[in-house]
Amino acid sequence: EKTIFIHNGVDLSEFRTPLCGAYQTNGQPYLLCVAMHNEKKGLDVLISAFAEIAKVDSNLELFLVGDGSLRIHLEELAMSLALNRRLRFLGIQGRPQVVKLLHDCEVFVLPSRSEPFGIAILEALACRKPVVATRAGGIPEIIQDGQNGILVEPEKPHELACAVLRVLSDDNLRRTISEGGYRTVESKFQWSTTASLYEK
Repeated sequence: EKTIFIHNGVDLSEFRTPLCGAYQTNGQPYLLCVAMHNEKKGLDVLISAFAEIAKVDSNLELFLVGDGSLRIHLEELAMSLALNRRLRFLGIQGRPQVVKLLHDCEVFVLPSRSEPFGIAILEALACRKPVVATRAGGIPEIIQDGQNGILVEPEKPHELACAVLRVLSDDNLRRTISEGGYRTVESKFQWSTTASLYEK
């Protein structure tokens, strides 16, 4: 009864309009993941899932923002799956570039094996983007499956691929979870809410 927790938050105003001069894409639809390239983030699972997705949607690309010790391994995995022309490693990007990439993506995906919270998910939801993520760590504290995002089990590339394809093909689901996600951030995860809880 004496234990409470206070979530991190976001500033919604930062995500309303992409800034001029931000990262420019090539016009192709893409999935986006913003995460460090380490074992915990499960990017190898996402790349394997994208190999399935790419067979269904021949135009879709995958953008990975971030860097880390596994980048070379992940690049080699992409090449072994013949995805090197459809998977773009963008490295570390600045805040304006990330906001632009979030606004322009089709689906934001976070395939973590473990995750303390998942603030990148809040940022995607703040841009009204549909999110597919794993039931890892604190992610279910943000995402309620089918209401404001889609949750799958970690380490399941096929399940992850099916979830992404379901969101891409179902306009009603996509609209529901995008709007539900924005309402979640608006009501629970703004910095003003976090600050008031600290004051209390």
